Amino acid sequence: MSIQKTIDAVISDNDSKVRDLKYNGELNPNAITSDGDSVLHLAIAKDSTISFILMDSGADVNYQNRAGDTSLHIAAGINVYDRIAKRLLAKGGDLNVQNKKGETPIHIAAEKSPFHVLSYLTRTKTKPNLGIKDQKGFTALHTLCCKPLDKVKHAKTLLKLGADVNSQDKAGKTALIRILETIENARISDWYSEGHNGDRYVEYKLKNGLFTYHVNKEKRSFPLKDQRYCAEKSWGPTGQTLYYDAIEIALNIIKAQPDLSIVDQEGNSPFLLACRIGEPRIIKALLKGGTATNIPNNSGELPLHAIARSGRLDAVKIFFKQVDIQDINEIDAAGWTALHHLVDTEDDLDILKFLQKKGVDPNRASIAKKESFPIGTLALNIAQAKDRINILPLLDTKKTTFSIDEIRQAALNNLGAVVEKYLKNGGDADMKDANNTTSILLSVARNDNASDKTAAMVQLLLKYGADINALQARYFNALMLCINSLYHKGARILAFDNEYMEHVKIAKILINNGIDLGQAKQGANQKALRDAAEISPEITSMIVQKLVTDYPNYKEELDHQDSDGFTALHVAARAGNVPTIQLLVEAGASINLAEDYGFIPLHEAIIAGHYDASRYLIEQGADIKHTISRGYDAYRSGDDAKAIANKSRNKKILDLF
Repeated sequence: MSIQKTIDAVISDNDSKVRDLKYNGELNPNAITSDGDSVLHLAIAKDSTISFILMDSGADVNYQNRAGDTSLHIAAGINVYDRIAKRLLAKGGDLNVQNKKGETPIHIAAEKSPFHVLSYLTRTKTKPNLGIKDQKGFTALHTLCCKPLDKVKHAKTLLKLGADVNSQDKAGKTALIRILETIENARISDWYSEGHNGDRYVEYKLKNGLFTYHVNKEKRSFPLKDQRYCAEKSWGPTGQTLYYDAIEIALNIIKAQPDLSIVDQEGNSPFLLACRIGEPRIIKALLKGGTATNIPNNSGELPLHAIARSGRLDAVKIFFKQVDIQDINEIDAAGWTALHHLVDTEDDLDILKFLQKKGVDPNRASIAKKESFPIGTLALNIAQAKDRINILPLLDTKKTTFSIDEIRQAALNNLGAVVEKYLKNGGDADMKDANNTTSILLSVARNDNASDKTAAMVQLLLKYGADINALQARYFNALMLCINSLYHKGARILAFDNEYMEHVKIAKILINNGIDLGQAKQGANQKALRDAAEISPEITSMIVQKLVTDYPNYKEELDHQDSDGFTALHVAARAGNVPTIQLLVEAGASINLAEDYGFIPLHEAIIAGHYDASRYLIEQGADIKHTISRGYDAYRSGDDAKAIANKSRNKKILDLF
């Protein structure tokens, strides 16, 4: 038998050469390379059918190389041809042999292989010993829990075969504790994507593992299958699929009824770790499984403290609904309360307010040094050290002076008590941003934070003397900014759009308090009425009413033309909003005023395909014979309404003529 010829033939994956060697009696099925691998190791690593020839020729399937790996170890670590694994087992391959790391082939398959490999390896008459531990004390289930991507079926198989869910590794961690740690490490703290889907403004937000979907700023139902679909897209949040897989594995382990009182060497229980993560499905499953809810770890940290660190208001609410908390101010070994833990990890205003309602005491001082914070540390001190801009003003009750950034953040986050304290102590209601271009009122009026409480902040700023007619660059006033910020939101269903109605409230306050409706933007020469007519019937109505009541030149304002000659009626016609068109016409807007190319409002309605708007304008006396003076797109100089309708290919509108 020739060792070198056999090795060369296997390395070159030359099937016919191996067969010739066997036929000539020269094949050595147990040949060993200088690296200590058998030729069977080499053939299986290549997923080669040569492995069948070697096994049928007497290859030792349980030979271990220098790393202690058998051929089954090699097969378990690659996407091996199923029949190879089956033949190895048929030839006596031992699934319980450990390599020098203490790993069995099942450990390897649990970590590296597709499900079909593990499935074949475990479908044997002699079941593998799933209690075998490697050098770290890991069972195969522990190993899987450290690398769970695409391993849900693997976990279910191991659990079905009786994997010990209470086995602890050398750090005292069970598989459940390991998978919870994996979830915590995989949790994405912040990710965002936005765009337009047709006329809908769509946003995807991921905060501390919570994936949400918004259409026109309205939060929509986002089933888990849709979350997974988005997570797997190239534009989606990288790593979120692993997070979901790990959660599914954790839930399956919990179903196997592990001992939930087991803690690791740091004293961490599964429930404490789950609270840190803040994933409601896991918290609910553990509570249903009868977990204790008050086991502290070695640092005295309780699930109460852990949930405050989660950054998940949904989980915080579930926790307090289902867990009986006797003392909201219970402390850890250093004297930290839930409030200390919150400000140490998050700048979450909503969780702060929730804890305040539950009675958390901001004046509790620590009793021992923790991290870099000395004895006597208040939550306020941590918030100051970590620059928690959102929650710091609510904690610092004695603070009366604020930086520009602090007071602007307070105003934008609708911290009315903080802003009023600042204003009462002589603060400047017209404080501008760091670039000295935008006053607080202008920033707040945009309502970019999509709040439903911004109108109250606008009212507060005006109460303390904010300049209602302050201007931003290009001469935008607060009303223009309020209206313009709606343009990027797309179509909306008013009954469900609290943000939109908040803009209407803001506009009402500004209009009633006398904002200058005659202010025009520099360059574009657009006024608030023109912008409102395109996007908001409610705001348009308020502006028109104010113009007619308080502006002697209101007809000039109704017919004001922007730099392209468009009036409010032009843009209302283009938008097809008949109530707005009717409002403007009845108030006295000129129905046949042409823009720079000679298009009148009727033409705009026809081009946009708005039948009802076109019919109404014709009924009100729109000049159907009026011709445009300059060509634009498909339309040519001299085209009248009928010609425009014909070129627009709208038969229903064409029938009006």
